[in-house]
Amino acid sequence: MPHLREPKRPTHSGTMGSDMKSAGAQSLESGSPQSQAIPIVFVVDDDISIRESLETLIRFVGWQPETFASAADFLARPRTTIPSCLVLDVSLPDLNGLELQKLIGAERVDMPIIYYGPRRCSDDRPGNEGGSC
Repeated sequence: MPHLREPKRPTHSGTMGSDMKSAGAQSLESGSPQSQAIPIVFVVDDDISIRESLETLIRFVGWQPETFASAADFLARPRTTIPSCLVLDVSLPDLNGLELQKLIGAERVDMPIIYYGPRRCSDDRPGNEGGSC
């Protein structure tokens, strides 16, 4: 049986990672409690299976997931100073993802947002006579 290793902590490469790394580096210089903070990935989705799947994946790569069933639940959470990003379903029942972004955009300009949503299919596309994607 192969030996299973502990997951490696993310190296913070790429746009989101470099933003998080620079924020962490700033806190290291200032000696703040944030210096040991693990980045938070907020997930907002009304589908519990998606929330649980993303929570497991985010935890596996070494980040801290926080999940919310609605935009209202996310908005009720106090703002964090820890580097974070938001993974957001665009088709939420209370506020859709774009409306939520408009509400938080001005005060959380440092928080990247990743949108996702249902794939829409068109029955009139060539080769899609059965209506499948």
